[in-house]
Amino acid sequence: MMKTPFQFEMSVDQGLHTYLYVAGDHSIVTKNWPGLFQEWTTTPTPYSKFNVNNNNMEEMAVYLGFVWQLCEEKPCYAIPNYYRDLAKQLTGLDFDFVKWEYEIEAEEPGLAVDKGFVRARACTSLPPSDWESRHKDEAGLFQINSFEQLISFQNTTLGDASSEISLFCIPFERKTDLLHLLNGDQCPILIDFLKPGELFVDIGVGVDRGYYDFILIKSAIDIKDKLQNLLSLYTQAIADYEGNISNLKTMEDALQAITKLALGKLQEV
Repeated sequence: MMKTPFQFEMSVDQGLHTYLYVAGDHSIVTKNWPGLFQEWTTTPTPYSKFNVNNNNMEEMAVYLGFVWQLCEEKPCYAIPNYYRDLAKQLTGLDFDFVKWEYEIEAEEPGLAVDKGFVRARACTSLPPSDWESRHKDEAGLFQINSFEQLISFQNTTLGDASSEISLFCIPFERKTDLLHLLNGDQCPILIDFLKPGELFVDIGVGVDRGYYDFILIKSAIDIKDKLQNLLSLYTQAIADYEGNISNLKTMEDALQAITKLALGKLQEV
């Protein structure tokens, strides 16, 4: 496999197979469509389709597509850190209240501090309404059923210096178990919850300077081979996309190319 910044450190942490990617100072996509730096006068756009703009560029499509394929399009239960109510407002998705959310700090290139589960908190108005005051220490657990929903869901968290969402890729019938885990008085322990074939994924995006992108994956079983196969797929797709940049003359050209990039597919010249 050709060299790429898109690599994961692999370890066993508290009994779980753990895979961590943290971005460095150079993006995994090193050549960008010039149209990202021009005014957009038509819709849809790379941002409306994949959260791609001239700040968080084509790597966004890679992250989201990679994670969705890793989860094999399983049902995912997701927590948007801090932006619970905005996520509901902008996606129309319902949620369940939970007391715990996951937190990672990535404020140095290639390095991250895994803080694990922390007490949840939610954004409130100033002054907060009575309802917001009652629920300010609770996050929202949303069900995501499609790639498009995952993209829209992440979009709701990109208005701050950094963005973070957590995904639990588990069968529908395990939702009650998950709510029990996330609403307990004690800090949740993933090793006691995840079953073989299930995944916990935490995705972070550094929006402002000094914050870095990351993807954390935890599994009860070793998924190294599956991970490497996907990395190989996306490494080739990135190289192919970069080689095709000069052929992207219109917004439609770019959207088609970024869609293929997100799916890990090669460009057609």
